[in-house]
Amino acid sequence: MNTPRTPPSSFILRAANYFADTTLSKNKNFRFHRLAKGFMYGFLIFVHAIRVALGKDQAYFPFIVFKDPPPVLINFEIHPDKLEALIELLDLPAGFTIEPISIIAGETPRYYISVLTFGVSGMGGALKGHRAEWTVFASKDGGNKQFLVLEARPNHWSLDSVNFFTAATKMKHEKRKEGIYIYAAFENNLEFEFTVSQEAIDAGEEVPPHGDFITSNDYIYWRDGVADRVYYDSKLADTPLLSVNPSQCSFTDTTVWSQYVVPEPVSVVIIQEGWDLVICPWYSLDK
Repeated sequence: MNTPRTPPSSFILRAANYFADTTLSKNKNFRFHRLAKGFMYGFLIFVHAIRVALGKDQAYFPFIVFKDPPPVLINFEIHPDKLEALIELLDLPAGFTIEPISIIAGETPRYYISVLTFGVSGMGGALKGHRAEWTVFASKDGGNKQFLVLEARPNHWSLDSVNFFTAATKMKHEKRKEGIYIYAAFENNLEFEFTVSQEAIDAGEEVPPHGDFITSNDYIYWRDGVADRVYYDSKLADTPLLSVNPSQCSFTDTTVWSQYVVPEPVSVVIIQEGWDLVICPWYSLDK
């Protein structure tokens, strides 16, 4: 007696059921949706990658800034007598101007060198671990004030338009019993070490960010004038900053940037929510 042969379509259906049930879906009502999502959008991403490689499309990546430990923004005012020397040192491309900005709503605009430290993941693995970025705020051709990165210190390799490939450095951004601890090592034994004490965090005051600070995240410029485009959601605008008393923080700063700023920070703010961003690296090259 001949045993009926199972149609090939049954094997395909069983395989789809197996993968959908065991690997792709917690909600069984949508197991085939998730399977289709993986295949269809995975294929579209593959096509998009080819178009990016050929210069036909921009690249878009997730840029996830972690909530724990929270990002910290430390704002040093550029000494009035050192502003011109800093501008000369940076030698920014034509059209760029360093601008004063208000970080917190209601404060007087100042020329800052700000240190932003945070944990991050995304961009195909080129963003991972912890980063410290030394920045000023600048406009291009009279436009909005934007972040302009002077130097980045990641503890995992990363990509940028100035160095192309930036090697990992010794950098820490971590929550400790005594507060939030930040450390970045530089060449020639230079270093930046900063602790936001738990006492300062507990006594911190919630303050709204200034509108100029919010929109300064639209583009992240590098010293060569190339801009990353950043897309963000309402958390960046709607979440109050936690302003802490700089006198309750301790730090050591022997970096090259320390010679251009007033020794004590004007403000130290903790960003209380993580940011779910999308970044388009080197966006301006095709504009």
